[in-house]
Amino acid sequence: ARQHRTAGGRFDLLATNFDSSPDTGFTVQALAPVVRAAQRAESDEGARRIVDSLGEIILTAAGGMVRGGFHTPNHRWVLVSALSMSCELFPQLKQEVMPTIEAYLAESIDINEDGEFIERSTSVYNPVCDRALRLAGESLGREDLLEAVRSNLEMSYHLMHEDATVVTSFSTRQDRGARAVPVGLADAYYWLARRQDDSRFAAIAE
Repeated sequence: ARQHRTAGGRFDLLATNFDSSPDTGFTVQALAPVVRAAQRAESDEGARRIVDSLGEIILTAAGGMVRGGFHTPNHRWVLVSALSMSCELFPQLKQEVMPTIEAYLAESIDINEDGEFIERSTSVYNPVCDRALRLAGESLGREDLLEAVRSNLEMSYHLMHEDATVVTSFSTRQDRGARAVPVGLADAYYWLARRQDDSRFAAIAE
């Protein structure tokens, strides 16, 4: 990964986004749970090496994400989640990172009263938003962020067909009109089912 890291601590998505803070955010989302687990096993030498190696990527990425901005609405929440997870793992980042998190959250969440995010991408970017807000809420201790997640999951359930595909005809993104099973929502359904003891959400996840 370091071979493809830019001078700003960010990564490229070679197909379209170069020196990209949002794609760096997706990378941090994936690495942070591994570093968290390794930190909890700090007496193990292998775990300490994981914290040092992967932790350095996160520490370097944090400043790059703060300075890098974003391209699309869902990217805002990817960055909020990645920066929140970075602060949880490395509290020394808070002074640099929290103002950006607070600024993005102050813009309010782009979800309407029906529970639909602004991109209306039921099979691709709604799952991205739900996952990001869930991770951010967990790292920040912000239960209020989960309200948007639950609202979108409720709406998504009512857009599912009997064969588990979901309505995509009103998406403004690349999944418009696609036949898609929204498997990306499963982790959010399952996580809220466990957290809120919701057997219906557990059944939907299954």
